[in-house]
Amino acid sequence: MPTLEEIAKHEKEELKTIWEEVKRLNNPQKYYVDLSKELYELKTNMLKK
Repeated sequence: MPTLEEIAKHEKEELKTIWEEVKRLNNPQKYYVDLSKELYELKTNMLKK
């Protein structure tokens, strides 16, 4: 289990990979996220049940 410090360090490194256009608060660029085929199928199966 990572420490809080390790989690914070990881988060800061991951945040560097996101485009500045997406992070800005005024007029941010839309960031489109899609489901993988496997996740879409899982979602569909769960909704059917």
